[in-house]
Amino acid sequence: MEKIVHITPLGFEIDRVIMPLKKYPANKIHILTVDSEKHGHKLYNKQKKYTNKVKKQLKKLEIEYKIHDTDIFNLLQLIDTTSNLIKKEKNQKSRIYINISGAGKLTAVATTLSGMYHDIPTYYVKADRYPNTEQEKQEHGLSIVQEPDILKLINLKFKKPNKEAVTVLKLIEKKGPQKTDEILNHLSKKHKKYRYQGKYQNLNRKTKQKLIMRLNRGILDKLEQNEYIKREKTGRRNIIKNTKTGKYIAKLN
Repeated sequence: MEKIVHITPLGFEIDRVIMPLKKYPANKIHILTVDSEKHGHKLYNKQKKYTNKVKKQLKKLEIEYKIHDTDIFNLLQLIDTTSNLIKKEKNQKSRIYINISGAGKLTAVATTLSGMYHDIPTYYVKADRYPNTEQEKQEHGLSIVQEPDILKLINLKFKKPNKEAVTVLKLIEKKGPQKTDEILNHLSKKHKKYRYQGKYQNLNRKTKQKLIMRLNRGILDKLEQNEYIKREKTGRRNIIKNTKTGKYIAKLN
């Protein structure tokens, strides 16, 4: 049986997370929220109240949930966490939805980008009105939703790099700017097309030139054309760096 999974950031909202489940039932929800004091003691204590109320309602609805402690003010971390959850659930053949309306604007941007990049249905829950009293706020969150009016977003298309290019982007994102031989060494361990025996510096000149040409034509030229990397000459060596866009593409993958 196909599992239906929702992914949602959670700030000071309750209705915007719970009410859309009337239209889009779920077996499981991944909640991205501040769930430890490392992000700020006052914020954690305030957030915990809303997290507990959402968890209580999900238990009543018999919906499985998992809380992911996330710095919801860090755009790249949000993209990375959301994309990893999408990939994991895709591998398990789940049907996935992303609710972008459970927290602030930054989380909406991160989850929208992640959903669109991975071609996942992404939706926004409109508020009917906003609380007039503190009691209403504690019961519903910052928005009151009586009957869910849901806006489904249209997914835009991205220029997605191939799997070898993703390996390069993620290497640079993790370890910083790389030399050509460092990239080839990493690719040799990950992809058959770039595999060679022994150490790169011990290869003959012809083999090195063949590998470099394959790297440039198959990966680096395309990444540079799409403005995901930039190459800088340092003496006789090329140093490859991720651009700002490249950093996002690395996290989305």
